[in-house]
Amino acid sequence: MNAIEKKEVLVIYNSVDFFEQEIKNRGWEISKLQKEETLAFRIIKKLIEKITIGQNFLYANWKHHLEKYKVIVLFAPVDEKTIQYIQAKNPQIKIVYWYWNPAYRIGRPTETHYNLTDLWTFDKFDAVNYKMKYNNTFYFDTIQTKPVQLKYDLAFVGRNKHRKERLLELKEFFISQNLKPYFHIVPNRNEKNPNHIKELSYSEYLEVVAQSKAILDIMPPSQVGLTLRPMESIFLRKKIISDNPHLKNEPFYNPANVFIIGEDNFEDLPQFLESPYEPISEEILKRYEFDNWMERILQDTQFTYGKV
Repeated sequence: MNAIEKKEVLVIYNSVDFFEQEIKNRGWEISKLQKEETLAFRIIKKLIEKITIGQNFLYANWKHHLEKYKVIVLFAPVDEKTIQYIQAKNPQIKIVYWYWNPAYRIGRPTETHYNLTDLWTFDKFDAVNYKMKYNNTFYFDTIQTKPVQLKYDLAFVGRNKHRKERLLELKEFFISQNLKPYFHIVPNRNEKNPNHIKELSYSEYLEVVAQSKAILDIMPPSQVGLTLRPMESIFLRKKIISDNPHLKNEPFYNPANVFIIGEDNFEDLPQFLESPYEPISEEILKRYEFDNWMERILQDTQFTYGKV
């Protein structure tokens, strides 16, 4: 990996817990941003947030070893004070700030980001609008599902994210077409939840995917970057039904596996679901694998295989 070794790279990660072990298994050093949230930690955290000082007390043990790293990869959002703390402790370290959610949702880059970090995004429009570097959404070729009996024609599991009305319309349509959909729509964090719908663990989600012929991918408003669902589709060999027309510009696109809502004919959907999945070449799959995603960042080589 050129002059940078894996042990010289630290990933600060606060997203899908299931992926943390996958990253570790590949030999990368990874940590949560903050210490484990015990009751005492939560009390101290509230106090620190009120007085706005002493934030570094909350950081996990990585704060004691910053001198050993050449690169630190931060998964957005991360407070600006954290970025400034890292830079002050190790002025030579390269801070990579990675957006794998749209900037409008988790915070647009600020002067601090532009001055102190190397900005990367999964969204091609954000790359243009905010002058960031573009890399693809990643996945892991070691994640697999066990063969099980199919129960559903298609499945959607995810948060509302202003998609609920559209999702429920599609659910009713699929049922009217004698299809068997599985929908698990989790309310947004600040949304009322009278039915106490809980977020599925990623392991539980994979069990649903294993029982489905296809994954339904409905994009949040104003997002262009690929969600995880196309990645799950190609690595788990499941068909995908999506309203993202940009999938047609990706190297994995195959009309036998990808149904574009709004462009493909719904009359063809039953046949699409019944026909076999056509495997993607290993060469294409590797481009979306985590190690290659990381290598592009370390070599400062953008993902240019797809088009906007």
